[in-house]
Amino acid sequence: MEVKKAVKGFPILGKEKITVKEWSNTLSYLFSNEKWTSKKNIYEACLLTTTGVPYSVIAQLKSELEDLEGQSAYPSFDEIKDSLLTEMNEETDPEELYEKIRNYRIRDKESIKLFNRRFMKLYRELSKEFQHRVDAYLYSDAIKSRFEPWKEVAKKRNTCSLMEAMKIAEEEDKYQKLNKKINNFPRTHNNNTNKGTSNPSSSPFKNVVKRSFSPQETVIPNDDTIDNLTDQFSKMGIHVCYRCGQKGHHARFCTNELSAQNIKLPQKLNDQGYLN
Repeated sequence: MEVKKAVKGFPILGKEKITVKEWSNTLSYLFSNEKWTSKKNIYEACLLTTTGVPYSVIAQLKSELEDLEGQSAYPSFDEIKDSLLTEMNEETDPEELYEKIRNYRIRDKESIKLFNRRFMKLYRELSKEFQHRVDAYLYSDAIKSRFEPWKEVAKKRNTCSLMEAMKIAEEEDKYQKLNKKINNFPRTHNNNTNKGTSNPSSSPFKNVVKRSFSPQETVIPNDDTIDNLTDQFSKMGIHVCYRCGQKGHHARFCTNELSAQNIKLPQKLNDQGYLN
């Protein structure tokens, strides 16, 4: 059923004499009856049944959510209702509001920054008496599904305030996201055993014509090349083959047959990083 048809004949909040609670109860019945779970459909139904200030509040809520998440997003019906109750100055039962913030939980894939914003908006609606009951312990329960931020808050919740706990969680969330980006960043490996081809566009040698090798092929450079490279390695302080343990060549060009008798372990390095 199309949203427009479903809400046809519904009272319009902001135009008719109807409270936010009456309006929300009417829509709640529709969502339950039609079994709507899509935030997009719920958002559109809310817009179609509001005008003036209520309409602007709902549209602004979506815009703020998208700015924080950096992608298309829709507020939940509870968020829309809470924003309208605040904007329209309709009284809310203090006990009911406190119970709501006690059961507040961060949503799946929601950033700590966005959750903190929603949490504080609800917190400010509490009276001073109930605000004193909201502490770092209660906040840590709300973000328990995010293990790393929760763990950092749990370490200090005995001594930190609510605001400090929120800042700790937000900083840890930023760190975890940055760490994830670094771990997912493509790396280049100088490893001769790797199979397959690397991405040419990410290589500093993308303009160099490379020869392809089969996995079984062994390429041994000529003596002049080996001598030249050995001299370079010597200048760099590399005097030992880490394949056979012998001096005078690099492991990449090692042609010695390995056996238990001819393997020589490298000696210890001195303070300057050279072999004794």
